[in-house]
Amino acid sequence: SAGVTIDQVSTATLVSDDDERVTVDVRVEQTPQGSVWMLPNGQGQLDIEHYTMAGEGSMTFDPMLPLPVEGKLVLSGDQVYVDPDATTRLAQSQVDRVEWHSPEN
Repeated sequence: SAGVTIDQVSTATLVSDDDERVTVDVRVEQTPQGSVWMLPNGQGQLDIEHYTMAGEGSMTFDPMLPLPVEGKLVLSGDQVYVDPDATTRLAQSQVDRVEWHSPEN
């Protein structure tokens, strides 16, 4: 997110491996590096009061193809920002979903 530097840790765990398919579970966690969100265009800053963003999913690969043949990843979290004078609070909940499938023959 612009104005907030985020550390992201992604962990991939091999679940199964046969000659035709490889399945990997994925876990993602994000945390802000600092405690301030610098607003664009010099509009000031907001303090990060609360920040969570994490998710998980699974991907299946065909070792003969360059991209996953199936997968799903869902990230969700809640963030709360407050102005330095504590007069305004901005809260948001966010869910990001990515899903893909190979075309059926």
